[in-house]
Amino acid sequence: MRQIIHLTVTAFPIAVERVIHPEWRFRPVVIAPPGSVRSVVTALSSEARDSGVRIGMALARAMKYCRNLVVLPPNEPLYARASRAIYRVLEEFSPVLEPSGYGHAYLDITGTIRLFGPARDTAWNAQKEIRRQLRLDASLGVASNKMVSKIASEVTRPSGLQDVPCGDESSFLSPLPVRWLPGVGFQTERLLE
Repeated sequence: MRQIIHLTVTAFPIAVERVIHPEWRFRPVVIAPPGSVRSVVTALSSEARDSGVRIGMALARAMKYCRNLVVLPPNEPLYARASRAIYRVLEEFSPVLEPSGYGHAYLDITGTIRLFGPARDTAWNAQKEIRRQLRLDASLGVASNKMVSKIASEVTRPSGLQDVPCGDESSFLSPLPVRWLPGVGFQTERLLE
């Protein structure tokens, strides 16, 4: 029986910036390229989202929605280093690691029960180590395949742990809106409904 963990760090660029600059915690923060009239928001904190700011929104419009917005330029080298640090922590639990973007990864822990215990315990230990070593809060989903583990990690955001035992996939997925499925946008959601 396969056991896959999906890890996601909510608003990864913002979370990494806040580790370096703790004074930005609990403040509305966005990432946007500087110096252009057409700059758009590429990442945002929950505080910015609560003010009405959205990803893809023009920065000038976002500044009108939220007057005290902290605007940061993208720092790709920093985000790449932080992702590599997360992967190093995860490699302690399994050699089968598949990065899926900054702050996201799949970890196949099939067959590691004798080393680390049940899958849920392994996920909890990985989450704890990432918090201890990197000061980042991560959401983890545990399931028998990548799709369900990814949805489980998204459902439990910003820093939870969701275990979907083998055989319980349909009961876990059925109450969720169809938009949780990967690749389903607004138009596809309407069509499927």
